[in-house]
Amino acid sequence: MHNKTFIHLMLYGIFGALTTILAWFIYWAATRMLAMRPMTASVLAWFLAVLFSYATNRKYVFHSKVSTFTGIIKECLSFMASRLGTGIFDLVVTFIFIEWLNFYDMPVKIISNIIVVILNYVFSKLLVFKGAQQA
Repeated sequence: MHNKTFIHLMLYGIFGALTTILAWFIYWAATRMLAMRPMTASVLAWFLAVLFSYATNRKYVFHSKVSTFTGIIKECLSFMASRLGTGIFDLVVTFIFIEWLNFYDMPVKIISNIIVVILNYVFSKLLVFKGAQQA
């Protein structure tokens, strides 16, 4: 693997891990400290984590050169839409394989999350930040 590609993927992984930790913390704080209901806290955690992910992926992973307000909003909405799409994919996989077909949950969730991470990367690279240069 080329060194630039390795660094690019490492940064994607690092910021992905930070995004996950942030989402867990926001959910915990919202449910425990703010007494939010779990679904409300989940939506808040998802939204704020996706904004963090957009900002870090934009700057540190994909090095977006978009600089106009309109361009940034369009890029951000595209990023959020792709994340919403992969989130819906994960819910559909969960429903079909766990709820409907009664597969054991953890292997299904692991496989689904691997697919989601790959899809998120592909969508970011090919659709959201298509004109950006890699690190």
